[in-house]
Amino acid sequence: MTDKARDALNSVSRVLTTEDLMALNRVVSGSQKQNPKEAAAAWLKDQGSVM
Repeated sequence: MTDKARDALNSVSRVLTTEDLMALNRVVSGSQKQNPKEAAAAWLKDQGSVM
């Protein structure tokens, strides 16, 4: 893994809560069936961490 990838993952890990992860799981697997990439991008944007 590159340093850049490791830094990106660590940045996300610092702010991703269990509740956030459960909410993301609901939007990609529930009745909404949102695209996982789009759901993750929206979450990052909401966090102010668009990468």
